[in-house]
Amino acid sequence: MKIGLISCTKKKKQGKMPAKELYQASPLFFYGYKYLKEVLKVDKLFILSAKYNVLNEDDIIETYEQRLDKLPKEKRKEWYKQLEEKLKEYNKPENEFYFVGSKTYIKPLLSKFKINIIGEGLKIGEKIKYLKEKVEQNKL
Repeated sequence: MKIGLISCTKKKKQGKMPAKELYQASPLFFYGYKYLKEVLKVDKLFILSAKYNVLNEDDIIETYEQRLDKLPKEKRKEWYKQLEEKLKEYNKPENEFYFVGSKTYIKPLLSKFKINIIGEGLKIGEKIKYLKEKVEQNKL
């Protein structure tokens, strides 16, 4: 099973809607989401949210302002613990994790989970360009 993980973004649409729509205002999320769904064809996709932790793509949420790197150290530790617990059931040898977004969201998990980081080492603009090209090539 392929499991996609994508981090939330600062730029969001305004209002109450499914998580996969709320973050579409961000080019990184927009192309990262399309890459995971259309190019990799992941079986399951989770959105990692600074406020809500792990979201299913159809979970209804409201616009918010919260950054993971701005949470107090103890709250951030708890956030990572919750994330690990929620993903633990998928951490099987036959499953593959693919991640798009800010590495801050998965850094503590890298020693416990095998996670393929899409566009690792690329700056944000380069990552968006890479994802966009892969999505567009997939449509040919």
